Amino acid sequence: MFSDYQTELLKEKIKLMKLYKAENEFYRIKGLFIKGINVEEIVKTFQEEYDTTFNFKGTPKQLYKKIEQQLTKKNS
Repeated sequence: MFSDYQTELLKEKIKLMKLYKAENEFYRIKGLFIKGINVEEIVKTFQEEYDTTFNFKGTPKQLYKKIEQQLTKKNS
């Protein structure tokens, strides 16, 4: 069962991060990548905001690390 609140909160944080170009602050939302979030929805949001080719299957913690890598590459 997914936590709609946690998923929506994380989606909004990703959208705001893009809006304010605050990718260097990504570490602050690490705690939101918890069991119960809808990983597919988060991946979809990241695709819409950052990279349409981004794909991922796995746990929320693994997703955090993958997004962190993508953002690091983007900022290099």
